[in-house]
Amino acid sequence: MWHIVYSVSNPPGRISHDEYRTHVIEAIADDPRVFAVKNGDLSDNALSLHHTPGPRRGRLARKYLPLAVPVMERLQDDDVVAFLGRRGVAEAMGMWKRGLPKLQEFAKEQ
Repeated sequence: MWHIVYSVSNPPGRISHDEYRTHVIEAIADDPRVFAVKNGDLSDNALSLHHTPGPRRGRLARKYLPLAVPVMERLQDDDVVAFLGRRGVAEAMGMWKRGLPKLQEFAKEQ
């Protein structure tokens, strides 16, 4: 089980947003358990930015926004549906669809 935690943890040191996105996409690609953990973490971080004040909110929104589509696409994969169940997938997809407009709005902030 340690590989799940390792897979969803950021690589050591400072990494660019592009490196972060590449890491996340690679981490969620193969194991639905890794995807489930990362989706929970990512959706919480990305979709609760209304609590983040100042310019940090825009920076984080720009970091997370490019991951929304790959995550929503992964939610439709058979192995994820089998692991989360149709209801779990529907709840996760609904959360992303409801939160995406705000995330897009925040990404425009300086």
